Amino acid sequence: MTVRDRDDLRVVMLAGDGEPFREAALDPAFRFDTQFPDREPQCLVAGDGSFEVRDAAGTVIVRHDFADREICEHEELEITDGLELEWVD
Repeated sequence: MTVRDRDDLRVVMLAGDGEPFREAALDPAFRFDTQFPDREPQCLVAGDGSFEVRDAAGTVIVRHDFADREICEHEELEITDGLELEWVD
């Protein structure tokens, strides 16, 4: 399966309790808000929740829990054409 129309992909941020609190288009870019005044470095970590990438029908195609891998300021990730999450170093 390949992503035919990436414009239809949305990122849905989920709080630690699983409730959605932010949603935005994946393209042209999605930036995670990692600005926490009490943290150094600025990262989304275990307890901050997770995110999903959903298609236009609402089907979850990628899910990531920050407990599995934190996301820090200036890090980049991509969704490949094979619908996998790829971390860009």
